Amino acid sequence: MKWFTTKLSTFYFCLIIISGFFFDQLSKILIVSKLGLGESIDFGIFALHYLQNTGASFSLLPNATDFLTVFSLIVVVVIISCYKKINVKHRLFFALIVSGALGNLLDRIRLGYVIDFLDFKIWPVFNIADTLVFIGAFSLMYVIWKE
Repeated sequence: MKWFTTKLSTFYFCLIIISGFFFDQLSKILIVSKLGLGESIDFGIFALHYLQNTGASFSLLPNATDFLTVFSLIVVVVIISCYKKINVKHRLFFALIVSGALGNLLDRIRLGYVIDFLDFKIWPVFNIADTLVFIGAFSLMYVIWKE
């Protein structure tokens, strides 16, 4: 039974990473195909606003593409390398972090910037990958704190 649970857990870990990465990249492709740089579609308290971000999530660390590329790569490699040591209860959170890190890493390597487009107007513009990393990291910290 342990073998089955471990293999199933690994399958879902990979599925979450692939799904999050795919959804992030698809959303960015759609935004770039529909909006020009700096253009937006306003929905009241929310807008789709196409920006190119050379910094970290939520526009932190502007013009740090090289540093963030290396940092993201290290995070992904460390998490995947340590996969078997990660508590099964925490793997979902690590999968979300890897998924988002890979989405923005591909942008940085391919484009030299990250495509951001989710604008709630009271927060810096961000993307799906940023959301995945934030949810994964925040949830992991909360669960560890509660334990």
